Amino acid sequence: MTIAHLETNRLVLEPFGTPEHIQAWCEMDMDADVMRHIRPPSPTMEFARQRLHDAQIGGPAIVGNWGIREKTSHAIIGRGLLRWLADESAVEIGYRLSRQSWGKGYATELALAIVDYGFATLNLPAICGIYQDDNQGSRRVLEKCGMINAGTTAIHGGSAKPIMIVTREQWQAAHA
Repeated sequence: MTIAHLETNRLVLEPFGTPEHIQAWCEMDMDADVMRHIRPPSPTMEFARQRLHDAQIGGPAIVGNWGIREKTSHAIIGRGLLRWLADESAVEIGYRLSRQSWGKGYATELALAIVDYGFATLNLPAICGIYQDDNQGSRRVLEKCGMINAGTTAIHGGSAKPIMIVTREQWQAAHA
């Protein structure tokens, strides 16, 4: 499957997989602040590379996978993706940004572009987002994408986490 090249006002979302993308992802995976709401950080670059490799070959099917580049600096600042949940009940949006790019509205900007792509191009029936209870920043990003509370899920293992969802019909009505 070919992943589309997307652009926003300030970001370029390019198909993930270049050495530059992988290096940036691994650096984020080793940053305790970035990983605070995801999982414990990787202790080494080699461990992070193996973790990425394992996720790409053994994880849920990915339907969209982007390296996020800031237009002005050309720096890789994150990753965004659309992937099936492990039980294949829904497609989930995921994103991660380097600490230096926090607080600039980039998460919302890239999430809106990815959700729009998921509905307009992939014709997905719905997109969900899962976040940690204490990560209210991610909750706000999902709300700005039109998502509403859909309860909790333990799909990512461990304790139940809040899940939010938006359907294609809800998205289209809000963006008509």
